[in-house]
Amino acid sequence: MNTYLFIEGLLSETGAFTLYRGLETREALRSSSHFAGVATLELDQVDDNGDSRFVERLPLVFNHGCDLSKKVIGQAPVRAAIPLFPGASKLIARFRGIEVFTSPIGRSGPKLSGLTVKSFGHQAILEFTTDVMLDDVQVFARLADERLVKPRWEARNGDFVVDLNSLSGQGEVSLIVEATREMRTSRLEAGPVTTPAAEARGLILEPTDQSKWPYKKRGSLIAAVFDENGRQLNWEQSGLSWKVNGQTLKDDRQVGAWAPSEPGDYRIQLVKGSEQEEEVLSECKVEVLPPTVAQLKYEALMAAAFQDNSTPSLTHHPQHEGRST
Repeated sequence: MNTYLFIEGLLSETGAFTLYRGLETREALRSSSHFAGVATLELDQVDDNGDSRFVERLPLVFNHGCDLSKKVIGQAPVRAAIPLFPGASKLIARFRGIEVFTSPIGRSGPKLSGLTVKSFGHQAILEFTTDVMLDDVQVFARLADERLVKPRWEARNGDFVVDLNSLSGQGEVSLIVEATREMRTSRLEAGPVTTPAAEARGLILEPTDQSKWPYKKRGSLIAAVFDENGRQLNWEQSGLSWKVNGQTLKDDRQVGAWAPSEPGDYRIQLVKGSEQEEEVLSECKVEVLPPTVAQLKYEALMAAAFQDNSTPSLTHHPQHEGRST
């Protein structure tokens, strides 16, 4: 299986380079090399004799912010996944022919063994042995669809504690520990671990709190539904409903119709659960304005027209007039 060196950092137009991440990976992580640029960063892998073994040229795009005069020193993001060449012992980055970064490439990854995972409530404890500093260790989670995400975690007394709430709603996941030294990475995977169910959160988008609502206006109640990690949730599966002044609306949808018939103050709530175990996720207060003079005249005209149309007409029969018995 091919392996890659993944490089992520920031390069200044002056040649100052800051490395954010440099590691070995078996997944060809997305590179920015497909972007067009006016300059290039040369990534050169050399062997023990100093001979170049593999060169990658990465296009750069320098960002000057809002300064169109380019008086501000530009910064270019660097993100590249380059094939690791066998026998390479050093990575050299050159910008405009000048070395801006160099790093040794180890013969192999660091020691990493004995990975175990234990779940306690909403936490997972990772135990393992490695010969690198904990700052050189990273933790990832592999989801059911094979995507890798980075959960919240912290080093505590030599162990790694993963906050499973940061993975809520993902079902079963496996946890991955990576240790890196001199660009070479060792990886272990353990699991599966069951994550907590996603807790629905909600926010009323329309109408806004303390807003004015025109008399008898037909409009919509609109909500955003998400979990504690900001992921969008399905309305029907989240057990949510609308309440207006304590009454549940029949139009139980994320975008619900609302047409108040009377002026006054209304309290609109987005609630979760049943009447017995109800939780208010979001609420707002709306004032429905009284009718204007024009609206009152219009309603009076419509009422009169309806009354005229509903009154039965009397049929006149002249042939019955003057007839005696």
